[in-house]
Amino acid sequence: MICLTLLGIGVARSAKGLPRLPELLGKDLNAMLVALPEAVSGTPALLVVGFTRASSGACEVWQKGLEESGELGARCPIFGLVELEGAPFFVPGLVRQSMKGRLPPAIWGRILLLREGSQALKQAVGFDPVAADDPYLALLDAHGGIQWVFHGPKGPEAKAALNARLGRLWDR
Repeated sequence: MICLTLLGIGVARSAKGLPRLPELLGKDLNAMLVALPEAVSGTPALLVVGFTRASSGACEVWQKGLEESGELGARCPIFGLVELEGAPFFVPGLVRQSMKGRLPPAIWGRILLLREGSQALKQAVGFDPVAADDPYLALLDAHGGIQWVFHGPKGPEAKAALNARLGRLWDR
C-alpha cells in the first residue's frame, strides 16, 4: 500500500502561482521523520498516492516499475506514502513491517507513513470519490509546485504524459 497524506488546510501556491504541495511530515520505513516538499527542494519529485487499501497494488506497480526501470533516475526521486489517518495505533507498525518485507531497502527512506491531513492532499491532487481506489500521481517541480496530476493504472498514455511533463521541467 503506497499512499500520501498532507498536514495543513487548503492548497498553498508556489512562487510561480501553481498549487503547492502542503507541508507533509511522516515517518519513513526506517522510522525517520521526513518533511515534504522540503526533502525534495531544488529537484522535481514524483509522489505516488493511494487513498484506499484497494489502491495499494496499483500504487506499487507504478512505484516499483519506475524505480526498477531507472527512467527517472536521481533527477526525480519517487516518494510513496501510506495514509493511515484514523487507523488504530498499532497499524503503522504492522504496515511498516509488511512493507519492509516487500520493498527493497534502497527505497525505505522514500516510503512515508502518515497519520494526518488526508483532506488537504485530496484537494491538492483533485481526488475523485468515484476513483477512490485509483493510484494518484503528482509531479512536483523544484519549488514544490504541483505540475501534473494523474489518477489511474499504469499505461503507455500515462507514462508518455509523465515523461513529457518531466522533459519540460528538466529543460528549464
